[in-house]
Amino acid sequence: MTVRNVTPAARSSEPRQTLLKQAALAEALMDGLDVGIMACDEHGRLSLVNRVGRDLHGFDVGDTIEPGAMADSFVVYRPGSRERVPADELPLLRALNGEVVDGQEVVLAPPGRPRRLVSCTGRRIQDEDGAVLGAVIGLRDVTSQRAIEAVLSARAEREAPAGLPNRVLLDRRTDLRLGEDAGGSRSVALLFVDLDGFTSVNDTHGHAVGNHVLRQAARRLDDVVRATDTSARLGGDSFAVMCPDMPAGDPTHAERLATRIAGELGRPFYITGAAVQLSASIGIAHSRDEDLDAEELVARAEAAMLTAKQTGAGQIATYSPTATALVRRPPAAARIERLLRTAIEDGSLDVHYQPVVNLSSGATVGVEALARLTDDEGTAVAPTTFVQVAEQCGLVGALGEQVLRRAAIQVAQWKRQLLREQEFGLGVNLSVHQLSDPGLFTSVERALDEAALDPEALVLELTESVFSDIEQHTDVLRELQRLGLKLGIDDFGSGYSSLSYLRRFDVDILKVDQTFVADLDDKRDRQVTGAIVRMAHGLGMPVIAEGIETPQQLAALRELGCQLGQGNLLAPAASAATIGDLIARRRLIVS
Repeated sequence: MTVRNVTPAARSSEPRQTLLKQAALAEALMDGLDVGIMACDEHGRLSLVNRVGRDLHGFDVGDTIEPGAMADSFVVYRPGSRERVPADELPLLRALNGEVVDGQEVVLAPPGRPRRLVSCTGRRIQDEDGAVLGAVIGLRDVTSQRAIEAVLSARAEREAPAGLPNRVLLDRRTDLRLGEDAGGSRSVALLFVDLDGFTSVNDTHGHAVGNHVLRQAARRLDDVVRATDTSARLGGDSFAVMCPDMPAGDPTHAERLATRIAGELGRPFYITGAAVQLSASIGIAHSRDEDLDAEELVARAEAAMLTAKQTGAGQIATYSPTATALVRRPPAAARIERLLRTAIEDGSLDVHYQPVVNLSSGATVGVEALARLTDDEGTAVAPTTFVQVAEQCGLVGALGEQVLRRAAIQVAQWKRQLLREQEFGLGVNLSVHQLSDPGLFTSVERALDEAALDPEALVLELTESVFSDIEQHTDVLRELQRLGLKLGIDDFGSGYSSLSYLRRFDVDILKVDQTFVADLDDKRDRQVTGAIVRMAHGLGMPVIAEGIETPQQLAALRELGCQLGQGNLLAPAASAATIGDLIARRRLIVS
């Protein structure tokens, strides 16, 4: 038997084995990422490509990324065009040449693979002496994200359920045409159209029928106007038509159009065999040679419409200065401000709660707190109205603080007495105005402490408008998150359409706007809603669908994989006593 000393050899192999293990671990980690990673040496030869990178690009370790090789292998396009990206603008080569690549988007089109839109970020790699070692880039597939953003952007300028342009787009187009026609022989006419008696349609037949009527009215409006006109829905039962290039000083053209519109909207609307008869009151305003903007022109047309309504349903009136008093009469804002101040000061503000329901099990997993205000006669004031007044008179901070404190105490009480400390969430709305309040963090922290409520139970619901200027609010939101609470996006899809903030800002919950739910019978809207749900789930976020009103909507959302929902079908908003009673009797379950 021969014995050979192998200790030195064994020792010399240990570093190599360690390196191999580390390399294998690094490769496994890279392949587990949902971002493509590509690195090259100083000659442009690929030294690292992870799984996602191979799937997106088609290249592998050892391939050379150089102008000739890239052109021979496949084409990289600029987004939204058929123009190829020049070789010196390819992300990895830019990084290798010393440029900082930050969010460059290109379309990858490898042979036999689907085209993908990717966002690239990259840097050159150097040693401590400054010698170039290569470059590395990350590739994030944003194909689905950009497709959803495109649809959301289009929807942001359209008013559901009619599908017409909304006030934002109307104002933009009107201001543009007012600038073009200023001082010339042509003018802009604005028609303000209001459906008479529409409220009774909702009251008698329900909101689903009301929405069908609005869609039919929108189609009739679009059929009557000229190709150069813009018809829009202003909200509720109000529409507008902006008519550019009208003869200055000759109002008859707009009057004839208004007459045709009144005739079309005066025909019966047939819904599921029933005939709904309405009429339209129309106000007309002309720009003439005055220096007007869109807001003033719409206000004048609305004043004329109110004049028309005073003479009876289905009438048409043209703006005159005396009509202005009808829309500029002393507003109810002062009365609402007084009601708000009193309710906040004496603690009489009502807080109602709408359950959030698990759509699979039917269990209630939380509530959203909603402020309610009544006037001296006991009539409810619309939330949109008193919140707007609160923002205008500087009361929104006090309003939000009182809702949060009352709701936190109530939910903490339910958790202790009725829910045996099981998980139960509380959603509270947070406006842009509140984010500018330097005392916000302290008031939120105090509310949680006073109620002894676990911060993880609280979801602060933000509208998308917050994220249109995220830099301004980043610090305060980060500070709030450090308390341990969650952030949710309310009315998602109704406004700001960039989705990058979802990844960047660690959003916890997505609440899909009720307009998507209302239009689930539309194939395109159903596809978009499904894409939003899948995207959110891919980011680890639960989705709450708002405004579920029908069994068909509930079934569709379940089919799309939406986990959570709110709406009158499941449980309407109600007082704390009512919701507490339902919790106690385990009645907050839907089938």
